[in-house]
Amino acid sequence: MKRKTLAYLAVLFVLVQVPGPLHAQDPEADSLIALAAELSEQAMALYEQGQYEEAIPLAERELAIREAHSSEDDPRLGDSLSNLALYYSGVDRYAEAEPLLTRALGISEAAFGSNHPDVALKLNDLGVLYANTGRYQEAIPVYQRSLEILNALIDPDDLEEFFDT
Repeated sequence: MKRKTLAYLAVLFVLVQVPGPLHAQDPEADSLIALAAELSEQAMALYEQGQYEEAIPLAERELAIREAHSSEDDPRLGDSLSNLALYYSGVDRYAEAEPLLTRALGISEAAFGSNHPDVALKLNDLGVLYANTGRYQEAIPVYQRSLEILNALIDPDDLEEFFDT
C-alpha cells in the first residue's frame, strides 16, 4: 500500500480513536458518559447479530445521556444520532431516522469541516436512507458529495489496494 494511503489511514484512525472534549463537570456525569459508551457497544453488538429492535432502546438511552452531558457539536453525539438512525432504518423506521442523520451530518460538519471523512460517511448514510425510501433523485447528489470528499482524500490509484481483501 502506498505511503499516502497509509498516512491517511493512520490519521483517520487517530481521529476516530481520540475522544473529543468531555463536558462532564462531576464524577456522576463522567460515570454517565462511560455508561453511554457501554450502551453504544451493546447496541452495536445486538445490531450486528440482527437484533435491531433490541438495539433501539439501548441506543435511545445512550443518546439521552449524550444529549444531557455533551455539547451540541460533540462528534460522539453525532455518532450516537447516526447509530440510532441505523437501527431505526433496520426496522424500516425511516421517518424517525432521517432527522437524526441530518442532525448528525450537521454536527460532523461543525466539528470537522465540510471535507472530512466523517462527513463523507454521514452523507453516505443519508444517501442510503434516501435510496431505501425510493428517493433516488435526492440520493444522487448526497452520494456525489460523499464521493467527492473521499476522492479528494484518497489517491484513486490506491483504491484497489485499499479495498482488496
